[in-house]
Amino acid sequence: MNTLKKTAMGLIVLAAIAGGVAGSGTAFAERGHGRGECEKRHESRNNRYAQWRHNKASEWRHLAKALGLTHEQRSQIRDIFEKNREEASPARKQLFAERGILRTLVQADAPDNAAIRAQAQKIATAEGDLAVRRAGVLVQVKAILSPEQSEKFKAIREKRDRKREHMMEKGPHDSGEK
Repeated sequence: MNTLKKTAMGLIVLAAIAGGVAGSGTAFAERGHGRGECEKRHESRNNRYAQWRHNKASEWRHLAKALGLTHEQRSQIRDIFEKNREEASPARKQLFAERGILRTLVQADAPDNAAIRAQAQKIATAEGDLAVRRAGVLVQVKAILSPEQSEKFKAIREKRDRKREHMMEKGPHDSGEK
């Protein structure tokens, strides 16, 4: 059994213990978390990522249509996105790893608050670096748009931001009744 599998099994055991402490041990045991279940969770994670990518592609097509992008503009923007995806991949992987470390620190038997804060700071720095990269991509994309398309793009973003603010105020399970 390689180190990665041993680590994964250790995390599963740790999750089982944590689940029992939280009163959900019975449900956890009933689902049967053997090797096959671990593979199913990994497959589920891949499916969620594929769904997210599909949603982003659909969002991109809708935006391209709303802005009236030419074939040339679509091609240029696609190239920008692809280049960024390749360049940002190591940073995203590092962020994922840093989040895993934080999760382990938080779930420790005797959490070290200073270590948790230091790890959270690493994550904040990595997220900041990725945000700066996204801003740079946005600048490159806006440079391709005509003035009219830029105005449409700004209006679409503002509408999306208002919708997000409304959702945050409302909450995910709020029926709207008070």
